[in-house]
Amino acid sequence: MKNDVILPFYMAYPYPYAYDEQMKRMQDLEYLQQLYPKEAKNILKKVMLHLEPIDYSGSFLYDEYPDQLMMYRVVASIWEEMKKDAKNKGEQWSKEKEMWMQDMIKLVLYLEIFKRRCDKKYY
Repeated sequence: MKNDVILPFYMAYPYPYAYDEQMKRMQDLEYLQQLYPKEAKNILKKVMLHLEPIDYSGSFLYDEYPDQLMMYRVVASIWEEMKKDAKNKGEQWSKEKEMWMQDMIKLVLYLEIFKRRCDKKYY
Protein backbone atom coordinates (compact mmCIF):
# COMPACT_ATOMS: atom_id res chain seq x y z
CA MET A 1 0.00 0.00 0.00
CA LYS A 2 2.95 2.35 0.48
CA ASN A 3 3.69 2.24 -3.28
CA ASP A 4 0.17 3.14 -4.32
CA VAL A 5 0.26 6.61 -5.81
CA ILE A 6 -2.92 8.53 -6.31
CA LEU A 7 -2.90 10.32 -9.64
CA PRO A 8 -4.92 13.39 -10.45
CA PHE A 9 -7.77 12.70 -12.85
CA TYR A 10 -6.05 14.45 -15.78
CA MET A 11 -3.02 12.18 -15.51
CA ALA A 12 -5.02 8.98 -15.39
CA TYR A 13 -6.27 9.41 -18.99
CA PRO A 14 -3.35 10.33 -21.27
CA TYR A 15 -5.29 10.15 -24.57
CA PRO A 16 -5.82 13.88 -25.06
CA TYR A 17 -2.07 14.33 -25.09
CA ALA A 18 -1.73 11.89 -27.97
CA TYR A 19 -4.31 13.91 -29.87
CA ASP A 20 -2.32 17.08 -29.18
CA GLU A 21 0.76 15.46 -30.70
CA GLN A 22 -1.17 14.59 -33.84
CA MET A 23 -2.51 18.15 -34.06
CA LYS A 24 1.04 19.52 -33.73
CA ARG A 25 2.27 17.23 -36.51
CA MET A 26 -0.57 18.31 -38.81
CA GLN A 27 0.11 21.99 -38.09
CA ASP A 28 3.80 21.41 -38.80
CA LEU A 29 2.99 19.68 -42.09
CA GLU A 30 0.63 22.50 -43.12
CA TYR A 31 3.31 25.07 -42.34
CA LEU A 32 5.85 23.17 -44.42
CA GLN A 33 3.34 23.00 -47.28
CA GLN A 34 3.19 26.79 -47.21
CA LEU A 35 6.92 26.78 -47.95
CA TYR A 36 6.48 24.78 -51.17
CA PRO A 37 7.78 26.38 -54.37
CA LYS A 38 5.24 28.09 -56.64
CA GLU A 39 4.81 25.09 -58.98
CA ALA A 40 4.27 22.70 -56.07
CA LYS A 41 1.67 25.03 -54.54
CA ASN A 42 -0.22 25.09 -57.84
CA ILE A 43 -0.10 21.31 -57.98
CA LEU A 44 -1.30 21.09 -54.38
CA LYS A 45 -4.32 23.27 -55.20
CA LYS A 46 -5.23 21.04 -58.14
CA VAL A 47 -4.75 17.89 -56.05
CA MET A 48 -6.98 19.21 -53.29
CA LEU A 49 -9.70 20.13 -55.80
CA HIS A 50 -9.58 16.64 -57.32
CA LEU A 51 -9.61 14.88 -53.96
CA GLU A 52 -12.60 16.74 -52.50
CA PRO A 53 -15.28 14.82 -54.44
CA ILE A 54 -13.71 11.43 -53.73
CA ASP A 55 -12.91 12.06 -50.05
CA TYR A 56 -15.73 10.23 -48.29
CA SER A 57 -16.07 7.30 -45.94
CA GLY A 58 -15.47 4.10 -47.89
CA SER A 59 -13.47 5.83 -50.64
CA PHE A 60 -10.53 4.02 -52.21
CA LEU A 61 -8.33 6.66 -50.55
CA TYR A 62 -8.90 4.92 -47.22
CA ASP A 63 -8.35 1.35 -48.41
CA GLU A 64 -5.47 -0.40 -46.72
CA TYR A 65 -3.81 -0.71 -50.13
CA PRO A 66 -5.33 1.90 -52.47
CA ASP A 67 -5.96 0.72 -56.03
CA GLN A 68 -3.04 1.77 -58.23
CA LEU A 69 -5.25 2.14 -61.28
CA MET A 70 -7.48 4.63 -59.48
CA MET A 71 -4.42 6.55 -58.29
CA TYR A 72 -3.14 6.61 -61.86
CA ARG A 73 -6.49 7.95 -63.08
CA VAL A 74 -6.43 10.77 -60.51
CA VAL A 75 -2.87 11.67 -61.53
CA ALA A 76 -3.83 11.58 -65.21
CA SER A 77 -6.84 13.86 -64.71
CA ILE A 78 -4.76 16.38 -62.76
CA TRP A 79 -2.05 16.19 -65.42
CA GLU A 80 -4.54 16.82 -68.24
CA GLU A 81 -5.96 19.84 -66.43
CA MET A 82 -2.49 21.28 -65.84
CA LYS A 83 -1.58 20.79 -69.52
CA LYS A 84 -4.77 22.55 -70.56
CA ASP A 85 -4.02 25.46 -68.21
CA ALA A 86 -0.46 25.74 -69.54
CA LYS A 87 -1.73 25.69 -73.13
CA ASN A 88 -4.21 28.48 -72.33
CA LYS A 89 -1.38 30.56 -70.87
CA GLY A 90 0.77 29.92 -73.93
CA GLU A 91 3.43 27.98 -72.03
CA GLN A 92 5.37 25.17 -73.65
CA TRP A 93 7.06 22.50 -71.59
CA SER A 94 10.04 20.39 -72.49
CA LYS A 95 9.83 16.61 -72.11
CA GLU A 96 11.97 16.84 -68.96
CA LYS A 97 9.61 19.34 -67.39
CA GLU A 98 6.59 17.22 -68.32
CA MET A 99 8.16 14.19 -66.64
CA TRP A 100 9.07 16.31 -63.64
CA MET A 101 5.52 17.67 -63.38
CA GLN A 102 4.00 14.19 -63.52
CA ASP A 103 6.35 12.97 -60.80
CA MET A 104 5.60 16.06 -58.71
CA ILE A 105 1.85 15.49 -59.08
CA LYS A 106 2.30 11.93 -57.81
CA LEU A 107 4.36 13.05 -54.82
CA VAL A 108 1.98 15.81 -53.80
CA LEU A 109 -1.04 13.55 -54.33
CA TYR A 110 0.36 10.76 -52.17
CA LEU A 111 1.35 13.18 -49.42
CA GLU A 112 -2.11 14.78 -49.43
CA ILE A 113 -3.77 11.35 -49.27
CA PHE A 114 -1.55 10.43 -46.33
CA LYS A 115 -2.46 13.69 -44.62
CA ARG A 116 -6.18 13.06 -45.12
CA ARG A 117 -5.83 9.49 -43.84
CA CYS A 118 -4.16 10.83 -40.69
CA ASP A 119 -6.83 13.53 -40.27
CA LYS A 120 -9.58 10.91 -40.40
CA LYS A 121 -7.71 8.85 -37.79
CA TYR A 122 -7.20 6.03 -40.27
CA TYR A 123 -4.15 4.80 -38.36
